[in-house]
Amino acid sequence: MKSIVKIWGKMEEGLTGALLFSATILLFVNVIMRYFFKSSTTWAEEVIRYMMIWITFIGGSLCTRDYLHVGITLLAENSTPKVAKILTALAEIVSGIFSFIIAYYSLENTLLVLKTSQLSSALRMPMWIVYISLPIGCTFMGIRFIHNVWKTIKDKNIKDDTPDFRML
Repeated sequence: MKSIVKIWGKMEEGLTGALLFSATILLFVNVIMRYFFKSSTTWAEEVIRYMMIWITFIGGSLCTRDYLHVGITLLAENSTPKVAKILTALAEIVSGIFSFIIAYYSLENTLLVLKTSQLSSALRMPMWIVYISLPIGCTFMGIRFIHNVWKTIKDKNIKDDTPDFRML
């Protein structure tokens, strides 16, 4: 299981890294063309926008893996380590359920976009390719939240005097 999680993480990191690098290069080239050659591409901004959407939702899964999402830790900080562990697991469960709910409804929306054959304005690219990033990203986040619950429950490093503050 650990090797699958590592491979999955490396794939997410690789995809977000490649998209971010590509968007940066494309933006740089477009700026150079615009200011030095008085000519820019009509499609570059649209491509960069869609890349950033994909980076956002795949990156959300990476943030979940590394416990980087914003959370309210007031209760956990003022609780015993065992209660803090339970609160952490509960917050991860709720966040996972919420992620799966968003994934479900965004998939319905994506299927509607696919059914109506919507195209982007500059590229004439099928818009479902952009919309599918939300259900994929939220599904990945939901899986990561459930995995975090497992890690929190299995965490043997929690001592009675040092609470675990990995709240979401």
